[in-house]
Amino acid sequence: MNRRVLLVALLAAVSACTEDLTTPGVCPDFCPPGAITAVDTLIGDLIGRDSAFRGYVQPYEAAVMLAADLPGVIDSRATFRTTALASRIRLGTDTVTSAVVGVDSMRIILTVPRRDTSARGLALAIYRLPLALDSTTTFADLAPAFAAAPIRVVQVDSIIALPGRKDTVTGDSVKVDSAAGSLSVLISLDSAEVGYTATDSARLALGIRASVDPGAGSGDASVTIGAGDNGPIITWFAKVDSLGFQTVKRGLGAGIAFDGYVYDPPAAPIDSTLAVGSAPSTRSLLRFDRTAALFDSAQIVRATLVLVPVVATAGSGADSLHLVAQRIAADLGSKSPLAGPSFAGDGSYFGATYVHPGSLDTVRVDITDMLRRWQADTTAPTALFLRTDPEGGVLGEIRFAPSADAARRPALLVTYVPRFPFGVP
Repeated sequence: MNRRVLLVALLAAVSACTEDLTTPGVCPDFCPPGAITAVDTLIGDLIGRDSAFRGYVQPYEAAVMLAADLPGVIDSRATFRTTALASRIRLGTDTVTSAVVGVDSMRIILTVPRRDTSARGLALAIYRLPLALDSTTTFADLAPAFAAAPIRVVQVDSIIALPGRKDTVTGDSVKVDSAAGSLSVLISLDSAEVGYTATDSARLALGIRASVDPGAGSGDASVTIGAGDNGPIITWFAKVDSLGFQTVKRGLGAGIAFDGYVYDPPAAPIDSTLAVGSAPSTRSLLRFDRTAALFDSAQIVRATLVLVPVVATAGSGADSLHLVAQRIAADLGSKSPLAGPSFAGDGSYFGATYVHPGSLDTVRVDITDMLRRWQADTTAPTALFLRTDPEGGVLGEIRFAPSADAARRPALLVTYVPRFPFGVP
C-alpha cells in the first residue's frame, strides 16, 4: 500500500471516531430504561413483637412533684421531708457553740414550673405529715393526715393580685416569671405552725394539695412543684442561747431528705395495649422488620409513625403529654438502653409530638431521620421506645392499639424512592 492510500485510510478512521459534542444525545440511545418515581405507602405489618413495661421512673425519682385535684380523674399530693437541724451552732467566729433552744419561724420557697393558667383561685394547702414518710408511703397511708386541718392555705392567685405580690399579714409572697410561665412561692410559717421539736431534731414532713375556685374558670387544679435540685428551699429561723446571756435569731438552712408525690387511683395494670406515661412511668417497645423494599430503597423521603389510641388520653386538660419515640442502642427488652441524647437536635435519635388529654385522634410522629439512620447502619437494632418527657412527671397516660390488633395496629406511612433500574445501553 502506498503512502497516499495509507493516509486516506487513517483520516477516514479518525473522522469515524469523532463525535459532535454540540449535538444532544437521543434517547433511548443514551438514557437507561425506566423512570425515577416516588412511592407512597402505608405499611401495617412492619412493626411486631411490641410490649409495654412499667417502672422506669418512680414518683420519688421524678424532677417534679405533682399536685392535682381532678374530680373523677386523679387526686395527687406533693410530699417532702426535711433533714435534721444541728442542736448546737457557732455564733460568729467564736469556736464555742451555742444551743438551739427553739424556732421563731420557718420559710419555704417552692418553684412551680407548670400550672393551668386558665384556672382561677389557685391555692396551695400545707399539711403536716408523719415523719415516717418515704418511697413506700401510699395515698391511703396519708389519708388521715390530709383529712386534718391544713397548717396554712396559701392563696396564690389572690397574692399575685396584691400590690408587690405580697400578703403583708401572713408574709407570703409570689414571684412570677412571665417568660418561663413559672412561679416562685414564698411561704412564711410561724413557730405555732411548725414548732421546734428537739427529739426530732426539727425534722419536718409536709404535704401540699392544690385547689382552684370552680366558679372562677374552667381550668384544673393542677400544678407541678420542683423536686430534686429544684426542690423546696427550707430556712429555719432558730432561737439560739447566746452563751446564757440572750436569745438571738439565726437563719439555718435545712435540706430535703425525701420528696415525691402520692396519687389516687393508682395506674391501671398493663394489658395488651401499648401504654405510655403515668407513674411509675411506662414505656412501650416497638420493633421494625427490615423489609427490602423500604430499607434497600434509594432514598427515604418521609416516614411517619401512625398510632391509634384505644381509650381517651387521661390527665389534666392543661398538661399535654409530650410523646417521644426514641430509638434504642441495644435490644434487651425492657432493659434496652436509649440511644443518644433525647433532645440534642439530632432527629436520628428521636421523633416527638404532643398528645392532648381526652383526645382519641390518631397520633403521628415523624421518624424520617431515624429510618435513614437505620438504612445507613445495618447493624443498628431497628426498634424504639415510646415514652413521655419528662418521665415520672406526668399523671396522664395514653394507650395505643398493639400490632396484634389488625384493624388499628401501629403503621408506618412512608414516601420513598425505589432503587433506579439501570439497564444495559
